[in-house]
Amino acid sequence: FFSEGAMNELSVSALSPDVLVHIASFLSVRDVLALSLVNKALYRVAQEQQLWRALVGGWFAEAPADGDWKALFREFSLHLQHAKTKQLAVEAPQEGCSSFDGRGQGPEETLRIGREFWSSRGNSDVNSAEWITYRLLQPICYVRKVIIRVYRAWYQHGFPIYAPQRVSFSFGYTPDTWHYTTEEFPVEKNDLDQSFFVTDVVRGAGYVRVNMLGRTQRQPGDELWYTVLASAAVFGLPFGAFVILVVGVERSRAGV
Repeated sequence: FFSEGAMNELSVSALSPDVLVHIASFLSVRDVLALSLVNKALYRVAQEQQLWRALVGGWFAEAPADGDWKALFREFSLHLQHAKTKQLAVEAPQEGCSSFDGRGQGPEETLRIGREFWSSRGNSDVNSAEWITYRLLQPICYVRKVIIRVYRAWYQHGFPIYAPQRVSFSFGYTPDTWHYTTEEFPVEKNDLDQSFFVTDVVRGAGYVRVNMLGRTQRQPGDELWYTVLASAAVFGLPFGAFVILVVGVERSRAGV
C-alpha cells in the first residue's frame, strides 16, 4: 500500500499539466511561489507561461498571447516597489456620466478648483445610483486611491450636503468595459476630502468610473434626491511609457 504522501503525489501527477495550471491560476502569486517548492512536478507547473499569463495578464490591455510572463511580473513588481504614487492626469468628458442637472454642472467641473461642481438630476428614489467616468491621460495606470469631495450648497437653506450613501470604483481600458470593481465604501456626509484606497489587487486601467450608490439629501424646493460632487482626484502610477520588451512587444504603451 502507498503511504498518504505517496498517494497525494500520485494523485497530483495523474492530472494533466493543463488541469494543474488551471487549478493554480486561482491561487495568489505568493501561493504559486510556495507551490513551486513542493515537488518537481509542481515546480514545473509554477514555471508555465500560461499560468503567469493568467496571474498577471489582466494588468494590461491587448495582452499578447506569447512571452515571458513571469519575467514581466518580476519587472512590473520591481517598478511598483520603487515608484512613488502621484496624482494622475485625467479628463471627464461631458457624456461620461449617468446624468447632469444642467449647463455648467457636468462631470468636467469636478476637475476644476473653485466653487464648480457636478450635480446629478433629481430622482424620487433614494436608493438610485449615479456614476462619472474619468479617462486617464496615460493609457495604462495602476490606481492606488481615489479622493472625492462631496458638495455643500452654501446658497441653500440649511447648507445641505449632497453625499451618496456609498461609492465603489470600476476599472477598465474602454469607457464601456470594466474588468474590476471594488467593494462598496460608505461615504461620510461632510464636505472634506475623503480617500478610498483600492490596493487590494494590482490592476491596470485606462478609465476609472466612480459609482455613487444611493442618496442622502433632498433638495429644498422640488424635494427630489440629488448627488453632487465638488471634486475628484485619482492617484497611482502611470505606465504610459512602460515598454513591455520582456513579452516581445517592441512598442511603448504610450502609443496605444
